[in-house]
Amino acid sequence: REDLREQVRGILGTAGELAHILPWILDAPITRKRITYYAKLKTITPRNVGGQTMYQIGEVIDAHVQFEARHAA
Repeated sequence: REDLREQVRGILGTAGELAHILPWILDAPITRKRITYYAKLKTITPRNVGGQTMYQIGEVIDAHVQFEARHAA
């Protein structure tokens, strides 16, 4: 999974698409709501692609790992 994480870092997807594939890649639950929460916190940058809001997988992974590390204590 670590190799896959590195290979897909630059790919963009909607919050719904990423919420569908990231739990398997991260081996941790992550929801569409959580992804949009990271955008609200400005830890990830939303991108408008063809009228859809998309997020970069690598940014979402980094934000999620950092969030979980801060809240695990």
